[in-house]
Amino acid sequence: MIEIHEVRRARLGELAELCRAHAEYDRRFEPAIAPLPDDLAERLDRLLFTEKSLICLVAEEEGELLGYVSGFATPSTWRGDIYYTMDCLYIAENHRGARLGTRLVDAMREAAESAHAGRLRWQTPLDNDRSKGFYARYGAGNGLGHADKRTYVLPL
Repeated sequence: MIEIHEVRRARLGELAELCRAHAEYDRRFEPAIAPLPDDLAERLDRLLFTEKSLICLVAEEEGELLGYVSGFATPSTWRGDIYYTMDCLYIAENHRGARLGTRLVDAMREAAESAHAGRLRWQTPLDNDRSKGFYARYGAGNGLGHADKRTYVLPL
């Protein structure tokens, strides 16, 4: 039986490996993705358990992590409330097609609603047609009305 729950500290090494697989998958769409840090599990520990600035929900079956979704609350100046940003959603390749993505997004949606967030936002590479199809079937739309909206990053 597949369970969806918050990742446990003891499983952060396995979560880091799923993150590495996710980054490798996304490099097909964004080749400039840098290698993930060697100390990713320790960094995730700080974000998830010390700062509590990130939440991560995992799908687990018989001791195996099958996928994860992560996100965080973001204040909105224009609305005077918060929204949730879904940072990552990834299902291990051999577990796709079993509705785990839907279950993980549902779980993130519940977390956002329980935090009184007004909406859940995320992005996906423009060339990732499989993900765009999933999100469209889920009922999500581009809230800004710009199908080609890009995100810019300024390294600090």
